[in-house]
Amino acid sequence: MKPSYPLLVFLLALSPILLISQSIEGVWQLTKVEVETTDDKISYDSQPGLLLIQNGYYSMAMVMSREKRPLFSKENPQWKDIDQMKKANSYASNAGTYTISGNRFEAKHMVAKYPNNMEEEGPYYMYTEEVTLEMPHSSTFELKDNYLYLTGELKNEDGSLAQKRTTIWKRLN
Repeated sequence: MKPSYPLLVFLLALSPILLISQSIEGVWQLTKVEVETTDDKISYDSQPGLLLIQNGYYSMAMVMSREKRPLFSKENPQWKDIDQMKKANSYASNAGTYTISGNRFEAKHMVAKYPNNMEEEGPYYMYTEEVTLEMPHSSTFELKDNYLYLTGELKNEDGSLAQKRTTIWKRLN
């Protein structure tokens, strides 16, 4: 059997393109959020979000609400009242380094909106008026076509599962 050199050259030329298309590295736009609790499962189109992953570094910024955030009033553009602060509180941002082990994406936050999120050891926490949730430093990930699915488990203070949250990101490049 004779080797097919044109086919071999074609496959070698195509292999970097195939590797890039299956890589977690790139620029991603948040498209959807799915939240699963013991009682319910909801899915909603997301507000703006951007995730950059490149060479062991990442940066993420997103609005974590179902509704578009209202603008600050023109009469009181400063953060002088609690309603103004609540409007800004749905914004999340962090950046740092990451490692991948199997299908786990482990983030080490170098900078974050909330100072406790930069702790190197142990979990960090999200506080609301109703509940305190333990947030993971790692998520599972799955690549499907041009979409990245990141799933993290948030726990109650007693360690029980509060919710499973999946953010779905569309590849921009």
